[in-house]
Amino acid sequence: MSVPQRNRFRPAAGVVGRSAIFAAAASLLLNPATAHADVPAAIASLQSNFQTDVSGNPLKPIPGMIGLVRNGNTIQYVSYGNGNLNPKTAIDPTQKFRIASVTKQFTATVVLQLEAEGKLSIDDTVAKWLPTAITPANNSNGYDGSKITIRQLLDQRSGLPDYTGSAAVVNPIFGIPLNLDGSISYAPQDLLRDALALSPPTTTGSTGPADRGWNYSNTNYLLAGMIIQKVTGNQPGVEITNRIIRPLGLANTSFQTDPTMPPNSIHGYAPFVPTWDMALNDVSTSNMQLYGSAGAIVSTLADLSTFLQALLSGKLLPSAQLAEMKTVVTTGGSYNYPSYGLGVGQAEPCGPGTGTAWEHTGNLWGYSTSWVANDDGSKQVILMANEYDDIAEDMIWPMKPQTYQAYCLL
Repeated sequence: MSVPQRNRFRPAAGVVGRSAIFAAAASLLLNPATAHADVPAAIASLQSNFQTDVSGNPLKPIPGMIGLVRNGNTIQYVSYGNGNLNPKTAIDPTQKFRIASVTKQFTATVVLQLEAEGKLSIDDTVAKWLPTAITPANNSNGYDGSKITIRQLLDQRSGLPDYTGSAAVVNPIFGIPLNLDGSISYAPQDLLRDALALSPPTTTGSTGPADRGWNYSNTNYLLAGMIIQKVTGNQPGVEITNRIIRPLGLANTSFQTDPTMPPNSIHGYAPFVPTWDMALNDVSTSNMQLYGSAGAIVSTLADLSTFLQALLSGKLLPSAQLAEMKTVVTTGGSYNYPSYGLGVGQAEPCGPGTGTAWEHTGNLWGYSTSWVANDDGSKQVILMANEYDDIAEDMIWPMKPQTYQAYCLL
């Protein structure tokens, strides 16, 4: 998730770092005979960076960070800082957190599974499945569902604006969600209406049939979820659970429909919310109706690693649909993704000419996630910080470069 970006300045007060590399309980060597010596080097890189991020950045106070490094069957965790500030408790890399826009990989997977089953085509128009959702009659900005395909939803080429930019959803000055506590219900149709009232977004890059350019918009995945429900008769969270979470045994992953976090979860923090001051406030409670199929999942590092390996290696999709997911369009450098497929970004994390990798980030109030993986998911780095606010996102935020740095040691 993302909303407009602002500035924020605040010294890092009251955050106590605690180093922890889990060498036994939190380091998993599935097959010691094939353990990779490069994993500890990547872990050491992250440990050093985490300590700097948590303790040494007065402009970007972060309570804690966790990470997972995988090479084949060798998996290790790293952590630093606090998972809860009241009382201060060391952050645990096995606990749950909100994955935000990493949810999009789950949603795109379900859509492609439905295509593989012959229930839809990603070249179907939005109007075929949702004939009244986007019509010239229900907006004055020229949006037309008969001219937008499901493929263009998934690779962010629909030309639709992001509903999180609406003043009906967020504070227009600070970009803060107006209803974090869930006291107001949001139906997908309400959020779509708010999006359609916005002017067309600025787009960049991309070439393709009837191409509108590229623009990252949560509205696209809101619509993808609505199409999943239309095709199957089930809420998108039900389909994600039945098709991905349960078959893969992701016991610590759930599609959240209420604002509270499940037990054994990391607390998320942000300034301004809900007190409108500059202190870090606990924003673990968050209205998941606002995010839905674009960002409502809660998971763990271990479950995400299992999912990414299964997805990228072809365990969840037939070869034709996996190839569609991995077919990219250029973004013009927008939103930190040089290229974008169907729910996944593509980059050259180790530099030009060194080979591509798949990636995505996920950000909502209180939680920031970044992952990068090779083509079959056998090499992965996944990071999470329990702080996020769009107000400070134009400052240098090192999570993604640190993900790359560790990945390039594998």
